[in-house]
Amino acid sequence: MDKVLTAIILDTRRSKMDNTYPVKLRVTYQRERKYFNTGYSLTKEDFNRVTGKPRGELKDLRLRLNKTEQDAINIIDKLDVFSFRGFKKYFSRTPGDHADLFFSFREHIRKLKTNGQIGTASTYETSFKSWHKFIPRDKLPFKNITPDVLNNYEKHLLAEGKSPTTVSINVRCVRRLFNMAIMTGDVDKALYPFGDKEVGLYQPPQHRNIKKALSKSDIKKIFDYKPLEGSPEHFYRDLFLFSYLCNGANLADISRLRYSNIQSDTIIFIRHKTAHNRKIKPVLASLIEPVQNIIDRWGTKPVIRDKYVFDILSDGLDPAKEVARIKQATKMCNTYLKRIALQVGINYNISTYTARHSFATVLKLAGENVEFISESLGHSNLRTTENYLSSFDDKKRKEAARKLTDFNI
Repeated sequence: MDKVLTAIILDTRRSKMDNTYPVKLRVTYQRERKYFNTGYSLTKEDFNRVTGKPRGELKDLRLRLNKTEQDAINIIDKLDVFSFRGFKKYFSRTPGDHADLFFSFREHIRKLKTNGQIGTASTYETSFKSWHKFIPRDKLPFKNITPDVLNNYEKHLLAEGKSPTTVSINVRCVRRLFNMAIMTGDVDKALYPFGDKEVGLYQPPQHRNIKKALSKSDIKKIFDYKPLEGSPEHFYRDLFLFSYLCNGANLADISRLRYSNIQSDTIIFIRHKTAHNRKIKPVLASLIEPVQNIIDRWGTKPVIRDKYVFDILSDGLDPAKEVARIKQATKMCNTYLKRIALQVGINYNISTYTARHSFATVLKLAGENVEFISESLGHSNLRTTENYLSSFDDKKRKEAARKLTDFNI
């Protein structure tokens, strides 16, 4: 490999407001130079002192800059094949013990929040708190996460009355962080504790949520229900129907719809949940008459291309406030849905998510193939769609079993 050269330099191309210049690490490879921030800035005079015979605080700074350069050299030595991209991946990381689970939790949560992925960050925060309660230490090295520890953690949560679903979510967060640490070379792959139980590894509990879908007759009851015109109950009933008619769009995506998402007779949007994926599939929902009626009734006025369709979010909100608004709207919608279900004789609990499962199940019953349903829902794979349709399959199996002893047909 061609030699890679490093140096600490003062970037004098442009001064800051306080007349200092950024101190940078210069990396040279095959006559190409790139510069990386060190987080320090100095005047020309102070930089000359630092690189000469510094005293006091400047001597301490010299030691910190030397360490920064040495860290860069260590990264370069660790790379099998040098590339600026590979170097930046490691050099730009937050300083800390990346072989520690608790540090990795904090760092991953910070990145998720920076990217606006507040919901996912909340999931990791819950898992982190649960693990820290189970092992109340400042540090928890990945090498200490063994199959036995994971099994004991599962038993601990189940003894507390937590569901297998909660266990699964919490340990899957750990599995994801473990995989990331292996990919970055911070943890030896041989320490990976997840896998086949038959060979002594840990396997997260398999859970399958009971996903209730409404029949078409129950959907019709909600359609036919007459709320007080213009009331909150009317608004949230319509939001549920809008979700059902628009490919089961969840309330987070409905809240983020802008008039620019409406193109001719189609509503086109990217699911917020998958917006950070490398491969993004837009969801296309037909703008049929009942959908247009809901927009006409509740859409913000005047109709401007960049405005939100529904008055749930507003421009200028940070990601945390957006999530809070959506959670409040979801809570209100679920409250009114329970009241409506009671009024029309639907005898089980329904929520905003019922619209999504109902959309998928009604299409399956109507003879649509799973591939089309999957594409309509915006799923990246058929397995997710098949999970949505599991309650449909259970119902069909029960009907088939009853036919075995129905001697009247």
